[in-house]
Amino acid sequence: MRFLLRERDRMAAALSPLGFRPLPGAANFLALLSPEGRGDLTEPLREAGIYVIAFTTGARDALRVAIGTPEDTDAVTEALSGILDRHR
Repeated sequence: MRFLLRERDRMAAALSPLGFRPLPGAANFLALLSPEGRGDLTEPLREAGIYVIAFTTGARDALRVAIGTPEDTDAVTEALSGILDRHR
């Protein structure tokens, strides 16, 4: 479980500069508020082969991302970075 928590923290640190805000938690997933105005990111992620759960908290869209291997974290980070770059 320690490995998953370390990887969870690494994913949160990698996605924060992209405008995602990690929500507190200690589970084997990371809940993230999407950057303002980004809407639902599940479809572009699905097209990249990454499956996440979308939900809304208040007025913000959010994602729930399962924590896996370091390679999984890198793939999620790269996919979200690319999606945000293409839609700016």
